[in-house]
Amino acid sequence: MIGVAALLFAGIANQEHERERGWRGGPPATTRKRLYVDTMGYNPASIRFAVDLLGTEHVLNGSDWPIMPIAGRQQVEKVLTAVNLTDEQKAAIMGGNTLSLLKPLAEA
Repeated sequence: MIGVAALLFAGIANQEHERERGWRGGPPATTRKRLYVDTMGYNPASIRFAVDLLGTEHVLNGSDWPIMPIAGRQQVEKVLTAVNLTDEQKAAIMGGNTLSLLKPLAEA
């Protein structure tokens, strides 16, 4: 539940930021660029919301196992197709984004 609240807040934070006089950090839209979410549960509406809010490059394939049953590749592809993503976006979510995110760690 906390994750959903964070995403909802992230969606309205810029509006509040413009009214806040004492905030010393950067705008929430800038901070949000460091936020990544996974596809736990494979709900098309949730994935669409995350893609629309954060951008495809910030959505990662995730199972949240053992809490949720592990989805097979066909199920993941079916859900991502239902979200109306391009083949490139689906490939990014299914592994490309994770590789990009972890690449600096592997090079260290």
